[in-house]
This record gives sequence, C-alpha cells and structure tokens, in this order.
Amino acid sequence: MNLGSFFLVLQVLISAYSYSQVNIKFKNPYKFSDDIGQITSSNGQLAAFFYSAIGDYDTSLKVWDEIVGVSNPAKDKVLQFISKNQYRLTNAIPIIVEKAKKTEYVILNEAHHRPDHRVFALKVLKELFNLGYRNLGVETLTGKGKYYDDSLNLRKYPIVTSGSYSREPQFGELIREALKLGYYVFPYDDLSVTGKDREIAQASNIIKNRKQGKTFVYCGFQHALEEGNEMWDKAMAENLKQLTGENPLSINQVTFSQKSSLNFEHPIYEDFEIIESKSKVLIDENDETLRLKENSGYYDISVLQPRSELICGRPDWIFNSCKKPVKISLKWTSISSPYMILAYYESEDYNEAVPVDIIEVKKTYVNNKVYMALKPGSYNIIFSGKNGNAELKELVVE
Repeated sequence: MNLGSFFLVLQVLISAYSYSQVNIKFKNPYKFSDDIGQITSSNGQLAAFFYSAIGDYDTSLKVWDEIVGVSNPAKDKVLQFISKNQYRLTNAIPIIVEKAKKTEYVILNEAHHRPDHRVFALKVLKELFNLGYRNLGVETLTGKGKYYDDSLNLRKYPIVTSGSYSREPQFGELIREALKLGYYVFPYDDLSVTGKDREIAQASNIIKNRKQGKTFVYCGFQHALEEGNEMWDKAMAENLKQLTGENPLSINQVTFSQKSSLNFEHPIYEDFEIIESKSKVLIDENDETLRLKENSGYYDISVLQPRSELICGRPDWIFNSCKKPVKISLKWTSISSPYMILAYYESEDYNEAVPVDIIEVKKTYVNNKVYMALKPGSYNIIFSGKNGNAELKELVVE
C-alpha cells in the first residue's frame, strides 16, 4: 500500500451521524448479481456493465475478459511493438493539458464496463475547464435520434433515465461534477443509424449541438480513432477532423488498463511498472507521446492506468473528489440479504437520481459493516431488498 492509500485508511474514522431508519416505497432500478448471472453467457457485454453498476468490479472484469475480450493480446496480429529502451513513463495529466491547449476538441474513450475510466475522465474534465473547455459531449445520453433527458442542464444532476451507461455511479458523478463546474452537457450519438453513418452522425451532432467554448468529447472504445477504421471507414474522431478542419486530441485509456488476470493484459504492463497510483503516458527521447496504432487508425495519447489497490475492501480509485471511506453498519437494516445499499445526496430525488455509490450485500457476506465512498454532506442511505422492501436511513458525513 502506498503512502497516499495509508493516510486515506487513517481517515476512515471520519465522523458520521445516522438516524433511525424508516420503511419507504422504492423501486430499485438495478439488477441483483444472481439475476445478472442469468444473462452473462448470452450477452457478456451487457452483463459486465450491470455488474459494474452495482459495484461488483471484479466480476465485471472477469465476465468481460472471458466472454467479450480477446483471449491473449500478446497474440494479436496487429499488436504494436513498444520498446522499453525507446519510451519512458511520465504523468498523464500534464501531457494532456499541454496538448489540449492547441486544439478545440479533446476526445477521450472508455470501456463501458470500467467505472475507473470515468474517474480519470473527471480528472481530465476539471483540468480542461481551466483551458476554456465548456462543452461536454457524452455518447450515452442519446437514443435513436432523441435526447433522453432534455432537463439535465437545468436539474444539475443525472437521473437513471438520462442515459444507459450514465446510471453507473461514477458516470453519474462525472456528469454531476461537469454541470457543477459550468459545462454544458449535450448528447451526440444517433442509434437510428449504424456503421459509418453513425460515425458521421456523431461528428455532425457534436458540431451542431455544442455551444460557445472548447469541447470535451467522451466516447466508447474506437470512436476516438483518428485516420482509418476497418469497420466504419472512418471513426467519429476522424470525421470530426475532416468536417471541422480542426485536429482533435484523441486519447485512449482502454488498451493499457488492468484486466481480471495477467493473461488478458497487454504485454506493456510487464515492461513498464507503474509504482505510484497515477495515470501515466509513454514519451520518447524527444518528449513525443506514443501514437498507438489500432485497427488502421491511431490515438494521439494512450494512458497507462495504475492497478487498483484495496482500501476498506473497495478499489482505491473510488475514493476520488474528496470522497472517503464511510462505515455503513449492516445492523442498521432489518432486511435479509441479498440486498443493496444505495447512497443518494439528500438534495436529490432518490426515486430518480443516479446514486453516489452502490454495494450489494450477498447472502454469503459475513461482516457486519461495509464502506461507501462519500464526501462530507447529507445523504439518504437506502437498503433495498429483492422482494421490493426498502428502508431509508439519513446519514450526515462530516
């Protein structure tokens, strides 16, 4: 455990005051793990997201790697050779900030089952605001040509129907913090078309929907590829470049991320060890970033994400933006397991809002407490059982 993690554990004794629980009517919009397990073999991608949305990150990674991902990236015929003698590690954020000054568009991708990618996106988002970025384009906020939530910018927080992937707590926090900073959050996807038509529509919608100021685009996987793409001819990023004449900064954080086991990881993890818990990029002797090639295209920057460490049974990256481990006693509820614990800001409607954090307590769980990632403030903590019963407990974190 590094020094930062050690001090965070020491802060676990943060003061918290709770009040007696009350029975409430609450319709839980999230699936329990045993229900997710029934769709895993038929739709691994969706199952991996569902697991991540309820805080079961380990199972999410395993499902994705074993069912959706490649069996061994080292055997990938398009794997780019990266020499340890040619590149060295440096902190990612300063490099991104410096390059973001030179363009009107920054494009960052994610894997849709990776909440930790949204934590990194939030760090980038905050830095970009200082450079004049005022627009946040989010892929998941759009259906078939329709904006799911036209009240988002007025309400100032996301609800579970704002989008699909955005119902995951870390994604909700990304949108919530963007709105708080002063970003205009807008949709740009169009699921009524497919293939290259979708990529063109995405780029066109970004241009059409953005307002004054620079634009940060948050997308999935290869939509961030510049140059060619074998599936779509050109991805969204390249279409945006050609339509605007502006060269976007394309950032990939999918390839060099921790997987469920070493067998699924890119060989680069064996060559470049990230000692501290900070995102890194590779630069050469001329301080130029590695331009990673993928599927006939490339990314300007590829981020190496650090491996997770556990703090109070939770991954260290979940304690971001002043969040700390806050003990939740399982003795606070009379509901039998399995049940979920969902934390909501007191100022938001828990019947609609995306929760701040979720933990599923299974029948096999033996401890009498769990830890949630919460900032100082007032919360509604909801214990939600499988049979529809629910209890609410107010919690003040100081």
